[in-house]
Amino acid sequence: MPGTPAKSVPAPSPWRTGAQLLRQLERGDEGAVEYIKGVYDATESGLWCYTSRKHVKLRKQPPETMRADVVAYLRKLPATQQKVRAAELLVRMWQIRWPCPPDGCCI
Repeated sequence: MPGTPAKSVPAPSPWRTGAQLLRQLERGDEGAVEYIKGVYDATESGLWCYTSRKHVKLRKQPPETMRADVVAYLRKLPATQQKVRAAELLVRMWQIRWPCPPDGCCI
């Protein structure tokens, strides 16, 4: 209904949870790899930084390496954490691996 305050609308459930993404990757679903690449592209140099210690960009990860890294990370998470939105889990994984330097991310 028009004019309904947003706070009265229940929060949407994740479109793709970590558990769903893991199952799709284990099945070899190419759409799951494309999802990872999209989240990677949208969040790099803002939420995490794929850089060397000298703040120089490295080559992008190949899709198969990305897939293997995500599968390994998601398998280690407890079932309760796997229920979280997949994009949040991916960003968290990359933030741990490639945190932004104190003076900000390079572009």
